[in-house]
Amino acid sequence: MKDKIMTEHECNVLIDSKRTQYGLVFENEEHTLEELYEFLHSLEIYSHLQYRFYCWLGLRLKKDIKVNFPFTPAATPYILDAFKTKFLNSDRKRILFDSFQNYLKRLKKKEGVDAEIQVLIGGSFLVLDNQMPNDLDLAVLVPEVYRHKNSFDYHPFAEPIPTKIEIKFMPENYSTDTFFGYSWISHLGSNAVDKTKGAKLSQNYFEVREIALISL
Repeated sequence: MKDKIMTEHECNVLIDSKRTQYGLVFENEEHTLEELYEFLHSLEIYSHLQYRFYCWLGLRLKKDIKVNFPFTPAATPYILDAFKTKFLNSDRKRILFDSFQNYLKRLKKKEGVDAEIQVLIGGSFLVLDNQMPNDLDLAVLVPEVYRHKNSFDYHPFAEPIPTKIEIKFMPENYSTDTFFGYSWISHLGSNAVDKTKGAKLSQNYFEVREIALISL
């Protein structure tokens, strides 16, 4: 019997299921990923999500792909004062950062967390010439010891996230070997030429951006 051909809907459902999985948990992971690769490799145009997943599969499976990879740069550590001096060079940036810092303080107080939490910050917020970023993109790196606290189990619904703050809660030992890690780190560390929401694209181009690592 001929093998069933994967449909685009089935492909998108599987990709979407990987967006919030912090490890590789498919029951038959390698077979499923191979099927997804073969389907995506046969396409000529991609949604943004399909594009990122196709790039991740190329790395994960060590396969050739037909498109340009986004960047996943290593984070640069900063002492908090040095980070503020370098990057908070406008009122807009100071307002966004203060909003996030106050949010994190409330979250930590609610959960009884005294320890510092590491945070990755990237995107246009770190572009020095851009004094009016649209938002603040970041990842809160959650230590394993706090994983099961309500607000730190990657689902921080107990405390409303401030406007214009784009947060992902990630394991402190996150890995770009998972699509969840790869997708957000490439978002923080790459400036895509085509950012049009809902667009289909055959190719995209990227500029590398810095990712800063701070403790709060």
